Amino acid sequence: MENHLVLNQPSRGKVIKTLKSELKSCCEFWFYVAFLNREGLQCLKQELLEAESNGVRGRVLVSKYLDFTDPEALRDLLRFSNLELKIALSGNMHAKGYFFIKEKSETYLIGSSNWTASALTCNTELNVLITASRQDELADSVREEFLSQFDKATSVTEEFVRDYEENR
Repeated sequence: MENHLVLNQPSRGKVIKTLKSELKSCCEFWFYVAFLNREGLQCLKQELLEAESNGVRGRVLVSKYLDFTDPEALRDLLRFSNLELKIALSGNMHAKGYFFIKEKSETYLIGSSNWTASALTCNTELNVLITASRQDELADSVREEFLSQFDKATSVTEEFVRDYEENR
């Protein structure tokens, strides 16, 4: 199993390159990030469109923390038929993890990178890329944590985005 740091350094891997590669090889993905902006979404838009056309399902959990998440980025994500989009409204959800489910394994990029262009391409980031068997205890823990938070979060709708936009 491959485990290593992804730091946005040429010799240590770029976050964007890692995410694009994992999106192309997974059968399902879950993004668990505090902050999302339009530029960050644009960085992965082509891969998300390909995932949609290939029937790859995704779940995205973002946060209202500090009202940083961009309403337009939420609106853009709503257009994807393969995504379930939720937002954490309570607490200070500040997690950053990208999870890729494959037939026999799961890969996690967990660390400091939000879903922003700077975090994906040029900021000095500290992320760990971990691959685990789907039966591994770590895989069970990651799924349990994500699903627990995802279940508590609010579904994002166009109405929610309008309210968020007006009240942020």
